Amino acid sequence: MAKVLAIVTLLLLVLTAGCGFSIHYGGESFQNAIKGHMILGVLTIVSIIALIITIFIG
Repeated sequence: MAKVLAIVTLLLLVLTAGCGFSIHYGGESFQNAIKGHMILGVLTIVSIIALIITIFIG
């Protein structure tokens, strides 16, 4: 289970970073992506917390 969560967390981190870079460097065309970026960030934080709990418990 921890391996799956680690892979999911890594993918979410890459997606969140890519979205952040596109918002930062993309100009006006990506300004509407801010809400999606915040949702990805929250999902990444939840995944990290679940991964830490899984590592310490299991």
